[in-house]
Amino acid sequence: MKLDERRRSCPEGSTGRRGIVSGRGLLTGRWSRRFGCTVLMTCLLVSVGSDPAIAEADGEAPWRARPHHLSLVLGGTVNEEHTAFTVGVDYEYRVSALLGIGTVAEYALEDIDAGTFLAVADLHLWRGFGLQTGPGVEVTDEGDLFVYRIGLLYEFEVGRYTWSPQIHTDLTDEETSLVFGIALGFPF
Repeated sequence: MKLDERRRSCPEGSTGRRGIVSGRGLLTGRWSRRFGCTVLMTCLLVSVGSDPAIAEADGEAPWRARPHHLSLVLGGTVNEEHTAFTVGVDYEYRVSALLGIGTVAEYALEDIDAGTFLAVADLHLWRGFGLQTGPGVEVTDEGDLFVYRIGLLYEFEVGRYTWSPQIHTDLTDEETSLVFGIALGFPF
């Protein structure tokens, strides 16, 4: 049986090759190419970030004494149809001067009414400037969707606390959302 015949024989929403969630496919066409390129870029950046020579270039760094970081995220989510207030929590463990790994849990209220849960890599590129990227799941009343996030942030340190304006793009098969806000946190 050819691939096209299998696709036609699978009803929408089944667990066939067209996808489990929406029947439109989990990552098809242009999204699969973009996702593949993003994963490759992330792997290359993570491999550079784990290089001990780069990690030690600054000498003794404050992140060594307090490698954990917890933040409350307040902001908004915008998609093609709606804008909603968003609240979330962001946790990071600093592996090196360049790389942190962590999780993000956010909830977009009002008309969007969706939760997003991500496993992320935080790349601390220069001073407070960083890139956050990683896969996850978006949970809605209609079902769960695979989501991939890529975004930028700038972290300011004020005493033992941090605040960082952030902007992210969340990509799913069904839509692209813009998530923006301020994260208020502290290292420990």
